[in-house]
Amino acid sequence: LPVMADGEVATLRAAHEGRPFGEYDRLVLHHGQTALAFELSRRRAVSAAELRLAGDLLEDLEGERLDERETGRRMAAFGLDPGQSYAALLAAPRNGRSGEQVRREVAEELDRRRVRYLSTVRRDRATFLVEAASEDEILGLAEATLT
Repeated sequence: LPVMADGEVATLRAAHEGRPFGEYDRLVLHHGQTALAFELSRRRAVSAAELRLAGDLLEDLEGERLDERETGRRMAAFGLDPGQSYAALLAAPRNGRSGEQVRREVAEELDRRRVRYLSTVRRDRATFLVEAASEDEILGLAEATLT
């Protein structure tokens, strides 16, 4: 059964050994279809809220509006170690791509490399706070992820 929620499409698959699906089975599958649609919507809402909160943190860091203690507390809420070194990485979309497309592409590369980061998207760019031990490391990472 196809499941669509907020533009995301999934498929609910079921198999039944030895006999065809009965009326009750179909009813249960349709309830499962509805539950999966709710879960997809919930995940999207949580992701949107996390992006907004990450954006607030990155904006506050950029504007130097946080003391060290508040910075550490808010970074820890996202699973980042405030004792590590971080760098800002800004990615501007080109060739008609959206900021969100760029954010997802860079995030996939950072995930693949197992780099810890926090990201958000603005109208004109994707913004990242990336764990990096040195300037050379972040420059190499930027070159690899943004080309």
